[in-house]
Amino acid sequence: MAKAKATKQQFGMQMSRAARPVPNVYAGLMLGAVVCLAAAVGFMALAAKEVGPGGAWAGALKLHPKSGRVDIGR
Repeated sequence: MAKAKATKQQFGMQMSRAARPVPNVYAGLMLGAVVCLAAAVGFMALAAKEVGPGGAWAGALKLHPKSGRVDIGR
């Protein structure tokens, strides 16, 4: 019986595609997650601007005095 000649594909060896880099799927997913998180931060800043004291998005940071009694309006 004649032996069959082994090919590169049988051993899992393939030529590299060095001519054009393949985009990384995980990098695209990470970029999408960062964009979604940035949009969520923007929406929360707009909502905080509407309900926060003084009409500022960071007004809640100035709500409590440094010391003394905290008045909650009751």
